[in-house]
Amino acid sequence: MGRAIGGEISRKLHLHARYLKFEHPFTKRDLTLTAALPDHMARTWELFDWRVEDVPVDPFFEPLG
Repeated sequence: MGRAIGGEISRKLHLHARYLKFEHPFTKRDLTLTAALPDHMARTWELFDWRVEDVPVDPFFEPLG
């Protein structure tokens, strides 16, 4: 477990790729990968009362219409 800053926030890096989508180089099929927040990040989100459900899976996607 990482050391804590200010008691509750881990010193571990808070950078996470939750959603990746790319084209397979040979099959040309779309590959989509998703991952849950690491435990230390989930604890930080709880501390700030942030909810994963409130964040879009792909923040750069804009629906048409």
